[in-house]
Amino acid sequence: MAAMKPTLAGSILACAIAWSLSACSGAAVSDDPPVIGKKRGVVCTQAFSPDAFRCPAEMRQRGKAEAGRELWCEDERGARQGPYRRFPPSASDIAEPGMVADGVVVGGYENDLQNGAWFTYQGRADVINVAFYVSGKVSQRLACRPPLPEQKTNRRPDDEIL
Repeated sequence: MAAMKPTLAGSILACAIAWSLSACSGAAVSDDPPVIGKKRGVVCTQAFSPDAFRCPAEMRQRGKAEAGRELWCEDERGARQGPYRRFPPSASDIAEPGMVADGVVVGGYENDLQNGAWFTYQGRADVINVAFYVSGKVSQRLACRPPLPEQKTNRRPDDEIL
């Protein structure tokens, strides 16, 4: 069999395949450590049962918890700090203390940059996709599933790191 000569198109295709395999296999998007173990369980639990919306000490609440609006906290400089919610125009029955309803974007800020878990709340979803931010950049994507009835955490053997 004759040896094949590498081509530019073949090299590009090989690089694209190698990149997609590493991205799809759960490789982190950055050099940050992956969200695993207990921390991963906490992130996935929050995706199905978000924490109460409370501004950190010395921060003020801005926006409104109503359809088509945003709600966030900011410091004295006007920088976003702490929890964030974006309510879709279709939002109804926004429930306290988490300030969530189906379709609400849940996240948080630190020093005016997205930080921590960001997701769109879906109360009865089988999977909620979470983007985990560090200093404004996505460091990892997670596919979180609700806990099984006999489990106390959201960590399941089939959980995926996207």
